[in-house]
Amino acid sequence: MGEVFLTAVDNAREIELVEGDRVTIRLDENLSTGYAWEWGSLDEGLFDLISNEHRQDSPGIGRGGTREVILKAVRRGQGQLCLRLRRSWDPPNTEADRFEVRVSIG
Repeated sequence: MGEVFLTAVDNAREIELVEGDRVTIRLDENLSTGYAWEWGSLDEGLFDLISNEHRQDSPGIGRGGTREVILKAVRRGQGQLCLRLRRSWDPPNTEADRFEVRVSIG
């Protein structure tokens, strides 16, 4: 079982995995601005979601943090992982940023 770590610099990348591999995505996020990363698309048949949480970098009001998502590849196939940075009260198709990777699980 392998582990792949992805950050903003990996946006638009293609990755190859095998069943059992874990994928950890870490993206900067500052919840005090109202912007949070949410799923744009996830092929749930290919992955099990292990965790999806905000991690505070340091204590204090208005400080940024990191969205950490951990997935496990559970089935062979091809798909896409997409996260969108947006405020919950903005129109549904509005986003400040997008993170996407194409995935092939063999």
